[in-house]
Amino acid sequence: MRGLLIGTLGSLLPLAMGAAIALLAFRMPIKSALAVGAVFGPTSMGVALVVLKKGNVLSSPMGQMIVAAAVVDDVLALVILSELKVCLAARCSLLAGCGGVECNQLLLCCAVLC
Repeated sequence: MRGLLIGTLGSLLPLAMGAAIALLAFRMPIKSALAVGAVFGPTSMGVALVVLKKGNVLSSPMGQMIVAAAVVDDVLALVILSELKVCLAARCSLLAGCGGVECNQLLLCCAVLC
């Protein structure tokens, strides 16, 4: 249960902080600010596993909680990024005709333009 809470906070807290900084410091629109915040959500599971393994704590209860939190964090980050892509899809489809660039490649550009 603690891993779920830590993973959820590990995904939502960077989203909120990134969006708040983008809104307040750079005066970005809300969609752009959410895109900036969503960038900070995913963790590096590969790095975490290597560090935990080298520290001989991967199989400990703390190591298992860290891995569970990282998995929850990554899943939530993927959901948030997918939802952001759907929200920006209409804007991307308008721009996709310019030069034949795919919508995935325009996601960041769309976030800045919205």
